[in-house]
Amino acid sequence: MRTLVIALLALVIGGVGGITASRLEPTKSFLNEDLLGKGPPLRLKDLPEGVEYFSGEQLAGIGLRTCFRRESQYPEELPDGPSWIEPRLESGQDGSEARPPRPFPELDRLPGLAKLSRVDRGSLRGNIRFHCGSTRISQHWFLTAAHCIKPETEAFDILIYPARADSLEAGLAVQPASHAICHSASDFFLGAGRFGDDIALVYVPDVTGLEEVAVTSIESAETPLLPGEIEAPYFAGWSQNSEVSKMTEDGLVIEDGARFLQGGRLQATVVGRQILRTEAVDGFGPCQGDSGGPLYVEGPNGPLVIGLLSSIVPPKAKYDEEGFQTNDNCRPQTTSFYVRTSGYSDWIRRVQKTCLQRGRFVC
Repeated sequence: MRTLVIALLALVIGGVGGITASRLEPTKSFLNEDLLGKGPPLRLKDLPEGVEYFSGEQLAGIGLRTCFRRESQYPEELPDGPSWIEPRLESGQDGSEARPPRPFPELDRLPGLAKLSRVDRGSLRGNIRFHCGSTRISQHWFLTAAHCIKPETEAFDILIYPARADSLEAGLAVQPASHAICHSASDFFLGAGRFGDDIALVYVPDVTGLEEVAVTSIESAETPLLPGEIEAPYFAGWSQNSEVSKMTEDGLVIEDGARFLQGGRLQATVVGRQILRTEAVDGFGPCQGDSGGPLYVEGPNGPLVIGLLSSIVPPKAKYDEEGFQTNDNCRPQTTSFYVRTSGYSDWIRRVQKTCLQRGRFVC
């Protein structure tokens, strides 16, 4: 009897601890894969005759939501198509010797890394854009965070660039995405100002020019790493850490601090089924603009992506005697939270099997 009572108390205490942890960790989902969107992918037979796409209700039933679909026609103001699609950086290069405060990461250690740029609706010249990181996980699919796709204002275009140490390199290839699929539960959390189930897949139909972006391996539910196997994880991205702005001659604004690739090692402090918590090493860690970017570890067959950046805990603001802030949200950096790929590998497969069937994109 005593053993039974102790066992029951342990279950109660464990349950309370799990709920508390869920509320404290920004990327921990209440409506997780165990409760929402669990099921087989939809098939073409589930698509009504004459209908081009699965309905929102059908997709939500298996945890999917179409959060971006590129329009087939551009506004009349741009009869030749959007100018931001073309390589257009030559005119803005002025021979500047600006350099970031840290050495560039080695691109060979960052397979699959690509820059994602979101152009907001109402910005016909493409001069209002935000960026994130992404990872190429198959020929046409790129993994990123849902909040990179679901901004406060609707995205007009989503573009993918190959990784470069300097993103203002002349003639850099760029390809537009046609669709993006977010986890259907992410809307609930983004609407509440929190990040949960913060994962999305971006589909790029024409990958010409992106050949150098390798399709990389991600940690899966079938072969998850144990906490002790996640040693010396490292990140990279184009965040505010680089502190450099740029404007081309025709007024295209390159995001503040988004020019140079930066990255470094992190320390994994909490390894959960769905999230990874990391701490900065030597005060340097991810920042705004690194969202959606990969977290790597060295696996037996090379770099392995185990997570994508969802949120950070910015450092406490410091002020001088006159009340001006003396630090920003990047330095010194502290805690970051990554969505763990192995916790969503079933969801990733479900998106790919459902949305692209017999050469048709049906989401």
